[in-house]
Amino acid sequence: MILASPTKYKIFFLAEKCASITIREALLSTGDWDHIQSIKPCDAEEVLTAKYGYAVGQGAWKNWTSYVVTRSPYARAVSYWAYRKSTGETDKTFEAFLFGQEFATFDSLNKWYGRMRIDHMYMLTLGQFTPLCLAGSKQPLPFEQEFGVVLPTLNASEHEVWQTHYDTQEKIAFVDAWAAEDFTRFKFGKLYKTYDAGKNKQAKG
Repeated sequence: MILASPTKYKIFFLAEKCASITIREALLSTGDWDHIQSIKPCDAEEVLTAKYGYAVGQGAWKNWTSYVVTRSPYARAVSYWAYRKSTGETDKTFEAFLFGQEFATFDSLNKWYGRMRIDHMYMLTLGQFTPLCLAGSKQPLPFEQEFGVVLPTLNASEHEVWQTHYDTQEKIAFVDAWAAEDFTRFKFGKLYKTYDAGKNKQAKG
C-alpha cells in the first residue's frame, strides 16, 4: 500500500500485517494524504509521476521523505494466520498453515518493499510504533508527533503472544529461511530457543 502527502512531500509504504489499515485510516482522516495504491510498491518516482504529474528523471523523488513500518517476521507470520482464521479463509493450525500453500503467497518485508529507498522506519511491537534510526538518516519523531495523528489502540495481545506458536525448531527455521533477507536488512532479532509452555518461558532472540 502507498500513501502520499503532496503538500508535505512525504510518502508511506505499508506492508501487509504491519498495521497498514490502521495507519491508512488515521492519515487519510487528516485530509493531507492520498491513498495511491493498495498493491506492493514498485518505483516511487513512477508512482508519484502518475499521480501528480512529475517528470520522471528530473529528480522529483529526491525531495520526498519515505516511511515504512516493520515487524518481526515471526509475529507477522502468526498475525497473517490469525487474520485468515478470523475471516474464515482457513481452519488450519498455525503449523499446517505455515508449511502449506496458503502461506506461500505471503511476501516477506524485503520482497514487499523491494529496492525502495527508505528514509525513516518504525518498528511495530506489542501495538506500539518505535522510531528507529537508519544509516545515513535521522531518527523520526514518535509517530503521533511526526504525522500529527493519534492512532487508535492496537491489539497488544499479539495473538496470545506470538512466541507460543514457535514450540518447535522446525517452525523457527522455516520463518528464518522465509524472511532471511528481512533479518539482514531490518536487523530483527532471531529466536534461538523454542517456547516452553510447561515452564511458561518466552523464547528470546
